[in-house]
Amino acid sequence: MENRVVGFKSREVYEAPPAALTLIEVHRDLEKLVYTPLEYRFKKIVDQAWTDLVYGGLWHEPLREELEGLIKAMNKWVSGVVKVKVFGGLTILGRESPYASYSKDLVDYVSGWYPSEEEARGGFIKMHVLHSLTAYRVRHRA
Repeated sequence: MENRVVGFKSREVYEAPPAALTLIEVHRDLEKLVYTPLEYRFKKIVDQAWTDLVYGGLWHEPLREELEGLIKAMNKWVSGVVKVKVFGGLTILGRESPYASYSKDLVDYVSGWYPSEEEARGGFIKMHVLHSLTAYRVRHRA
């Protein structure tokens, strides 16, 4: 069931080539690796807005072009390798990117960042921004 542009409910069946769906899924997986949590949530909103415009036939809507510019700018950092298994569905086996905002040194349970007692009192602010700082540092090295 879906809502048509004019609001009527309708039953629709869409087909999509498996290769195209695979590319979309691995791109999303790279986005999760590269984007900060705030960027990732925002990108989902932008993607939905773009989809709604195109589905509604508003290809020439200036907002669509503006959203595409934003999407292109955000995708500047989305590159890397995603390993997949395609058998009875799609399974992501691994991923890597030079712009990954993941840092094993930061999250490792043995040697990761743990606040000192002094930092623990005011450390939430430092911890709260570490994902942003990690992404910033990786992207500004490039």
